[in-house]
Amino acid sequence: MIRIAPAASSVSGGKKYIGIADYVILSNSIAFQAAVEVFTCKKCHKIEFYAIPGEAGEPEPTEDARLYEMYKDAPDAKLKKILDRDDYTAQCKAVVRKILSERSCRRGNSR
Repeated sequence: MIRIAPAASSVSGGKKYIGIADYVILSNSIAFQAAVEVFTCKKCHKIEFYAIPGEAGEPEPTEDARLYEMYKDAPDAKLKKILDRDDYTAQCKAVVRKILSERSCRRGNSR
């Protein structure tokens, strides 16, 4: 049975955000956040979440964006080791090359 509205005995806990992920590998691997309204039943204390219409979460980041965020603060030595190893994907290596290229451009402009 699908209910569209909370039970009459439920009380709104207000707008909250819940993280939704399609995998659990890293503790911060949330694909996106969804805006929901939380209702708690006064009698049985059951909690229900209802999506707020028109408020979709952040879109899932692309693989390139995820890799960029993962490696953007890594030291140059580590990034160069990634390029030398065979067990990293071509996509990962392309992102690492982009990061190293951006850093070398910044260094060149600062002189």
